Amino acid sequence: TVMLVRVSILLGAVSPPLLRQTAPWLLFVALPGLVFAAWSWRHFHARTGAAPPPAEVRNPLSLRIAIQFAILYALIVLLVRWAQEGFGGAGLYTASFFSGLTDLDAISLSISQLQREGSVGMGAAARAVLIAAGANSLLKAGMAVSLGSSEMRRPVALVLGATVLAAALAAWLA
Repeated sequence: TVMLVRVSILLGAVSPPLLRQTAPWLLFVALPGLVFAAWSWRHFHARTGAAPPPAEVRNPLSLRIAIQFAILYALIVLLVRWAQEGFGGAGLYTASFFSGLTDLDAISLSISQLQREGSVGMGAAARAVLIAAGANSLLKAGMAVSLGSSEMRRPVALVLGATVLAAALAAWLA
């Protein structure tokens, strides 16, 4: 759910019209996570009356991470341009899906840049971002189910499964 807020910020920074086009759909995709977060918070407080322990915080702006992101972003830009030029919309959507599996930020930046330049239409750009968001949630669901504890599998699979379905529906309707 936080990832979708981050994507919205990136879209707004690069292509405000694309953000206006996708914001309602991103909110729709975020609904399962928001509902689950509200329920979990309420349930946790009702049971314990205490706040959860603080999470470990790391520096997201380290030079190593910035260089890795720059390389990944450059590769995704090349992949998306190649796929769109060679295969049209189907190539764009396929590249968005596979790029979204690993990193939603880079593909969102790439798509919004292409839309701003006029290389990708508004509708296609919105669908590509939503497809990437669905792919990212699909991968996270798979990781949670295969690597998570038994008590975590079911709720996370349900929420992320609903998120994937919402993303697929949004991409289809957008």
